[in-house]
Amino acid sequence: MYKHHFAFLCKTYRGDLERCLVLVESMNTYNEEGLPLFVVVNQNDYALFETALPGYDWLHLLTDEDVCAAELARTPYEGFELGYINQQVVKLAFYQSCLAEHYLCVDADGQFIRPIKKSDYFYSDGRPYTVLVQDFDAALPLRSRAYAEQFRQWLMHIQARYGVSDERYLSCSGFTLLSSPILEGWQQSFLQPQRLRIRDVFKEAPVEFSWYTQWLLAKHPDYAVAREPFFKIFHYRDDYTHSRHQFVHEADIARRYVGLCLNSNWNAPYYYQPPNPFLEALFHFKKAVSRRTHKIFRGVLKKR
Repeated sequence: MYKHHFAFLCKTYRGDLERCLVLVESMNTYNEEGLPLFVVVNQNDYALFETALPGYDWLHLLTDEDVCAAELARTPYEGFELGYINQQVVKLAFYQSCLAEHYLCVDADGQFIRPIKKSDYFYSDGRPYTVLVQDFDAALPLRSRAYAEQFRQWLMHIQARYGVSDERYLSCSGFTLLSSPILEGWQQSFLQPQRLRIRDVFKEAPVEFSWYTQWLLAKHPDYAVAREPFFKIFHYRDDYTHSRHQFVHEADIARRYVGLCLNSNWNAPYYYQPPNPFLEALFHFKKAVSRRTHKIFRGVLKKR
C-alpha cells in the first residue's frame, strides 16, 4: 500500500531555500541507506526549488497539491497566515499520498550530524518511536511562559475533544515521527464522523503534532514508544550562545541526537560553530590548576 516503509518529510518555502539546501547536503553526507526525503513546497515555489535542489536519487520534490489538494486551506485563519496553516495541513495529510508508512517531519533549518539509519527511529519490536516530552525547562524563561500556557490550553482542548484527560500534557514541538495507519484511523474515526477536514482542526488548536500525539495516547497507548527528541533544537540565540559557552561541540550533540536545528527565526548561522578554542583551553587550564592546588592543600592539612 505504501511506497516506502519510512521516509523524511520537509515542508518548506522559498524563504528557507538556502537552509533547505544545507539540510539536503547534510543528508547526502550521512544517508548511507538511501532513505527518501520528500520536500514539499507550494506551486509558486516549485520552479525555484526544482532548479536549486540537486538531483539525488533519494530526493523528491512535490507541491502541496500533489500531497493533499482537497485538504488545503484557501483563506487565512484569524491570527495565522495561510502558509502557516497549510504547512501544518501538509504534515498531517502526507499519509494520504501513500508514499510512506512512517515519516519523520524535519524542518528546513535542521541538519543531520551523524549517519542516518532507519533503525534509529524504530523500537526493537518494529514500533516507531514517538517524541513525547513535558518540556518543563523550555517553559521556565519569561519569554516562553505565555506560549507555554497557551500550548497547555491547546492540549487540554484537544484532550477534551478526544474524551480523555492526561495531566502530564505530553507532546512535542517538531521533528517528530508520524505513522500513516494512525493518521488514517484518526481521519476515519474522528474527522469523518464530524464532517471535518484536517484544516478545520487548526481553527481550534493550531498545533499539528499535538492532534497526533494526543490521539495516539488516547486511542493507541500500546503503540506509543516514547523517546526524547531526535533533534537538538536551538529555539533562541541565547540557547545557542549558552551551548557554545559550555564548550559543547557538534560531536557532543551527535552522541545524543541525529541532528540539530538552528532556528531561522533568530537569523541563526547555517552551521553550528565550535566553541572558542582559547576559552576552552583556558577552562581546562584553570581546572587543572584548581585540582593541583586542592591536592597540595590537602597534603599540607594531612601533615598537620
